[in-house]
Amino acid sequence: MASYKALLSGFILSICSLHIWAQELSEPFDNNFIMKDGYFMKKDVCTSDTLLDFKSFSIAQFLKHFNKNQTDLITTDSGDDALFIKPFDISYNNLLTYTNPQPNDFNRYRLIVMALYTPVLEDTCLLGFGIFPEGWDGKNWIRFKSNKKLESKFLEDYLNSENLK
Repeated sequence: MASYKALLSGFILSICSLHIWAQELSEPFDNNFIMKDGYFMKKDVCTSDTLLDFKSFSIAQFLKHFNKNQTDLITTDSGDDALFIKPFDISYNNLLTYTNPQPNDFNRYRLIVMALYTPVLEDTCLLGFGIFPEGWDGKNWIRFKSNKKLESKFLEDYLNSENLK
């Protein structure tokens, strides 16, 4: 049986060369993510089947939890190692599901949702989720810190699904 380890705190992943690709993008977003204290899991067996399993699981979770369809999903153009939901507007009250209370003086609020599934070492794969709530101040999108509740639920769901296999 494969070995899993949750990487929950202190892990910094900088994805500076992550390029987003989509036939159409509702609105551009900053794709230079630095995720601190993200929720990631590593699997000590890394095959193409492992990566496909991570991707399939991510797609299913996104479609289930965010009421989106396949056309709302975008991938990186540098390789099939991450999946995003096109940024979408949400109300201030819904924003509070994903972050601690923020000032309610922004013009708009939106959510960027990402799954990362990639090899990191010779025989190690990484699965991680990031949810990035943002507010529009009229000039820039201001990113708020996620409360990590849904990210941790996604990883728990993955581990539970593996235990059922």
